[in-house]
Amino acid sequence: MKLIKVASIMILFIISCLLFSSCSNDKIVYGDYIYVNEKGTKEMIILSENSVICKNVDFTTAEKNTAFFQVYDKQEQLKSEGKKMSNDDFFKLQEEYMKKLDFDSLFQNKESDILEMEYDKDLKQYYFYVSSQDSEDVFLDFYYNLKDKTLIMENTNFNLVK
Repeated sequence: MKLIKVASIMILFIISCLLFSSCSNDKIVYGDYIYVNEKGTKEMIILSENSVICKNVDFTTAEKNTAFFQVYDKQEQLKSEGKKMSNDDFFKLQEEYMKKLDFDSLFQNKESDILEMEYDKDLKQYYFYVSSQDSEDVFLDFYYNLKDKTLIMENTNFNLVK
């Protein structure tokens, strides 16, 4: 009889653990996320339900990708006009655009609103982007991976501070 009670308690415990974990695995954990770069410097993103704040974040890759897509859009516009852009011209224009971008002044230590969020059930990831308070044309893209509870900006995984 005692064995049956212990077994039933264990089964209830296992079932409640499974239910709790399956319920909590589809939610974003809000809070402070850090990444320690190659130089040993901590970069931080504070994620809340409606916004993010970036602190000491290196935006080099984000600036490069933003410039790439701005030049790509320009290249597509030229194609529609029957004109071509060489690869050299493409990369030169990308460098020029990068010099004009200053994500530090737009995003560093500033609260940025989450504009749109989508959920991919297959990948178990949320995708969202934020815009700068100072420029509606510049965005940062983020992914939130539910499997390992990481916040990803470009190719950088930020881990939750516990």
